[in-house]
Amino acid sequence: MMALFDQVTRAGLRDCIKGEELIIFIVEPGEIAKAIGKGGSNIKLLERKLNKRVKVVEFAEDACKFAANLMYPAQIAGCQYEEKRILMEPADMNSRGIMIGRNASSLRRTEEIVKRYFDIEQIKVR
Repeated sequence: MMALFDQVTRAGLRDCIKGEELIIFIVEPGEIAKAIGKGGSNIKLLERKLNKRVKVVEFAEDACKFAANLMYPAQIAGCQYEEKRILMEPADMNSRGIMIGRNASSLRRTEEIVKRYFDIEQIKVR
């Protein structure tokens, strides 16, 4: 999958996380536009070839920024990193729903991915 992504996008790829219905590609900082392609053409092509939904996320050296990138399109009003916990504040109730997801699935998935790169224990949504 990583080789296919590289072949299609030519963007710097850091990681690939395969889920049951979604594949998340994490690209190097500044490579998101190149990875998505004009009008989302690269994403559409990858989704057709892989037969799964594809999400591309830009890596960030800051844990809060990276978590916010993973939760896109949710709008984040504020984020704090303290005592191995990330505390996030949604901008509105719709964003809160996107951040948490059904049965907290989105939140747990985001938490699991952020733990791969940063020393955190938990992400909380206020």
